[in-house]
Amino acid sequence: MGEVHAAWDRTLERAVAVKFVRGSGPLDAERLLLEARLQARVEHPHVVRVFEVGSLQGRPCILFQLVRGRSLAELSAGLSLADRVELVRQASTGLHAAHLQGLVHRDVKPGNILVEEAEEGGRTALVTDFGLAHAEEGGLTRSGLLPGTLDFMAPEQLAGEGPVDFRSDVYALGATLYAVLAGRPPFRIPSAAPEAGSEGQVRLLHRILGEEPPPLTSLAPGVPGELAVIVEHAMEKEPAARYPSAQAFAEDLGRFQRGEPIRARQPTSGQRLGKWIRKNRTASRAIAAALAVLLAAGAFALWQSRQAAVEAQEAARLGAVASSLESRLLKEYLLPPHDLRPALKALRAEVEALRPLAARPRGGPASFALGIGLELLGDLDGARAAYERAWSAGFHSPKVSEGLGNTLAGLYRDQARRVYGTLEPAAREARLKVLQAELRDPAALHLQAAGAEGVRRSLLPASIALLEGDLVSARARAEEVLEGDVNRYEARALQAEAWLEEAARLRGDGRLEESLEPAARAVALLTEAERWARSDPSLGKARVRALEARASALAELGRPVAAELAAVMEAIERTALLDPDDPALLVLRADALAQQASAARFSKTLARLPWLEEAATLYRRAAALDGGQVGTLCGLARALYAKAYVSVEAEPEILLHDVEEGLAAVARAATRAPLDPEVYRARSLLHEVEADLLSAQGKPVEVALRGAVAAGEEALRLQVLGSARLRPNVATTLLHLARETWRNGRDPRPDLERSLAAMEESYRLQPELLATAGNLAFAHATAAVVLIPMGGEAGPHLARGRAVIAEAIARRPGLPALEAAQGGIMALDALRLSDAGQDPRAVAAEAGRLLDSSLRALPENVAAQEARASLSLSLGRWRASQGLDPTQEFGRAERNFGEIAARPSPAHPRLSHYRRADELLARCAIAQARWLQRTGRPAAPPARTGLTHVAKAIGMLPRDPELRALRAELLAFAGERAAARTSLDEAYAMQPLVRGGLDARAAEAALAR
Repeated sequence: MGEVHAAWDRTLERAVAVKFVRGSGPLDAERLLLEARLQARVEHPHVVRVFEVGSLQGRPCILFQLVRGRSLAELSAGLSLADRVELVRQASTGLHAAHLQGLVHRDVKPGNILVEEAEEGGRTALVTDFGLAHAEEGGLTRSGLLPGTLDFMAPEQLAGEGPVDFRSDVYALGATLYAVLAGRPPFRIPSAAPEAGSEGQVRLLHRILGEEPPPLTSLAPGVPGELAVIVEHAMEKEPAARYPSAQAFAEDLGRFQRGEPIRARQPTSGQRLGKWIRKNRTASRAIAAALAVLLAAGAFALWQSRQAAVEAQEAARLGAVASSLESRLLKEYLLPPHDLRPALKALRAEVEALRPLAARPRGGPASFALGIGLELLGDLDGARAAYERAWSAGFHSPKVSEGLGNTLAGLYRDQARRVYGTLEPAAREARLKVLQAELRDPAALHLQAAGAEGVRRSLLPASIALLEGDLVSARARAEEVLEGDVNRYEARALQAEAWLEEAARLRGDGRLEESLEPAARAVALLTEAERWARSDPSLGKARVRALEARASALAELGRPVAAELAAVMEAIERTALLDPDDPALLVLRADALAQQASAARFSKTLARLPWLEEAATLYRRAAALDGGQVGTLCGLARALYAKAYVSVEAEPEILLHDVEEGLAAVARAATRAPLDPEVYRARSLLHEVEADLLSAQGKPVEVALRGAVAAGEEALRLQVLGSARLRPNVATTLLHLARETWRNGRDPRPDLERSLAAMEESYRLQPELLATAGNLAFAHATAAVVLIPMGGEAGPHLARGRAVIAEAIARRPGLPALEAAQGGIMALDALRLSDAGQDPRAVAAEAGRLLDSSLRALPENVAAQEARASLSLSLGRWRASQGLDPTQEFGRAERNFGEIAARPSPAHPRLSHYRRADELLARCAIAQARWLQRTGRPAAPPARTGLTHVAKAIGMLPRDPELRALRAELLAFAGERAAARTSLDEAYAMQPLVRGGLDARAAEAALAR
């Protein structure tokens, strides 16, 4: 169809092969482009690469990989048998790659297999000339002529009875191997004059369609019998009787090369009879007609009994298939540790082959076998559906009951484990009752009805006891099994599962210390079980869960967990050797890495990021493999949240991508489990950090904050486990939302009241926790800060905050964090008093004592430093109001605030907007300007300094109306009255409620003077 030349590609500086079309018609050009388009889709070391399609000297052409060598047809006579087999095997793997792209070559022959000879002597086969290939877009050879080379074409390709598929290429591969071994094509009869013309072609066509080729061993006596069987199997007349793929053909050639047993077998007597019938059609038809007359009379009477016998035979066959699946996998588990993926791949292939049989109207036995296979592969949902189809089809065997019972029990345990890990005790019981009705009770009924045939029979009482929650009885019944047979490692695994469930119950009830011992017992039992079943991955995964349970409990108890986490990773590495692609194991590894990052939360951030990044990668891989299980997606969301939360060097835009991915993951999880509280907890945390990142960019954050609050409140409504920690988190977000609502020109008090109510509830439930007391005090202090600019009464809130911290200090005197909190609240109170013209000295003195004590222990506490500096400002204001010289106090406040403002801003966006030093420097300038004006001196110099600081503060919080009110007063002192009026009007436009605040009233007073 084309002519080929060697050439040099000057653009890419490489040698290429250029193929031109013979002829110049449009069909030829279209044919050439189709060949290039199809072949370019295949990238494989044993397929000639297509580089480019173009034109040269006005003729369309293709640039191919240049293969320096000759075709297999030219070389085969001089090659050893081993070389010929190897080259055909290589070509088969390349052809399989084409098949995976949806291509059928349709012209496989020795001449289309090029052999590249390396300088060191090695040879590589490459399939070429896909000019006759057929893909979804269809072939162009529709002139009525047979495409391809007759000698190597499959019978169905010649007969044209339907579209050819990959098995036609398998036939051609067999014929190609036949030709290179025998020295001639399979059906070509040697004669003095070679067959030619239409008559010779017709004779050849009849032989291919109706005869078997001469035995390969008769033409090439040196060919081993197994190799001849492989060729014969590939060249079966019926496509269904051949190798199912080119890869299967290549694999059998590989087995022959390695001296292993091949999969192909000698034809049976029945198969030989079929071939004889095809070859002797006239005689066979006469015999068949006579037999039909004799059989017709009794056929109807025998049909029903025959049908029942066939169905019984099919059921028995499929039952044997199911037993074989179980026993083969069990044998794999008992071997020394090894890669299970080949065995699991073979199992999956057999399972997929069962699906069409299970879909038939009488597919009960096949559905049962399919259920067994899916259960072995860990697909419990799929196994349940298959077993239920078998049951609905009337296949009510004890084995179906057992399989359905075990599958429902496994689903119940998985979901119950999630209930204990995500719900508070009060909500847990209600959810467990639902699961018991849906899964546990039907599972128990099926297991009791099963009689438990097979290897699980003796474990039935223990399994039922475990299912019903009688953990003591379950362990005892399993021990009885071990007394009768120490090899029954499944009994130890069942005992371990019972101990793990007990540990989960204790942890869920908050009895962390008591949960450690059951988890340790589970670890010991699973370690012993692994001595017997060294390659059963379920044991390793269970041991990882037991070790992680201990590590989590110890972490919550505040104890070191390094040894436990090291044991977790060791168990994961060991289990990963068996099946590295197991999504459940990927999740366990990701969980362990996230746990490591959490345990290192007080270490440097950079040490935690690699763990979180790897965890996120593993969760992604697992979600792609397990279809997006809820636990996997929530794990990914938590890892991405933690990564965004602790990252200090990445740009906010980059971190926002992580947040968006996390939110997409929880949205996907919510579609599968709309009432799972963990979904909403993760969503709340992601929106919270999203708000921080948006704030760092100066973007609106109210939508993100409201998303965080809504999701958090829904998680609390669903009674998510850890509500005591989540409730103050939501309340704190409400505080931020109140301030954002203020900046957006609306009344912040509703959000503020919701926040305070949530904080008070947390404190009521856990008053002994220092964090709860600190959160409540912070909430009241923030309420005071929000209310003061709008003229609200801040005193009660500050008094409540002081009282709460005082109670905490009474329980833990001398704690620096509590001293800093109390000192900060009292510093706010001192500012309030000085603004009101009241004496702040007693409050300031006590606040100074507490802050100084705290700063000696925590000298880098910026909030405590700002509070300490604000005490000088309060005292200076008081002195000024009493007609005393405040210069010393104002100078000290200005120096201290200046030192804080001069420091580098916190790298983390979460902290950057809490810095108030520039705002406080502006307030120092206002206080000095007021004093100077009162004493008849120019107020403009400090006012202009203050304008510099307030500009910086506005740059950080451009939508804060309070800052514009401050700027208005400074502009008035600086003599810029028009600008001052504009700034104050901007404040009113942004937030009408600012009119009632001290800053706005002071600005109006300055403008009135």
